[in-house]
Amino acid sequence: MARLLRFVRLDDSFDTQVFTFALPESLPCLESVRAPGATPEDFVSRDFNYGHQRWRVSFSATSSHLGASLTLAHVTIGMTCVVDFNFTMVNREHFTKNDVYSERSCQFTLESPVHSRRTFVALSDLRQRGFKQDSGQFIVELEMRNIKNTFEQV
Repeated sequence: MARLLRFVRLDDSFDTQVFTFALPESLPCLESVRAPGATPEDFVSRDFNYGHQRWRVSFSATSSHLGASLTLAHVTIGMTCVVDFNFTMVNREHFTKNDVYSERSCQFTLESPVHSRRTFVALSDLRQRGFKQDSGQFIVELEMRNIKNTFEQV
């Protein structure tokens, strides 16, 4: 499970909020053999609120990359949310070595409630570039800002 550690409201004109998630110390995707009982659900967060909407993040692995997804959890017909967001894999050694995935003016609708990047971080980078924290966990920050919700009559 992707565990929400904290959130920070920056109190700026864009209503920026930063959500910090911890990924488990022993990610099954880093092992040569998947851990017993590991499923994709192990890397899905619980729902959290931003901009009067419920959101969820998830992380999934391919053979070479860790992917990151942002999902609008409860979408109704005629509803559109436009938001800017960044995923940041935090590097233990220095902030300039962080890996970032950004989307601007990303539109979430009933037809498209999920936006993701399958190649967020290379698994070899997770092993070698200092992303594992002293606690053994991997830290990912999600920054969300500038949300616009619209509701159209259908």
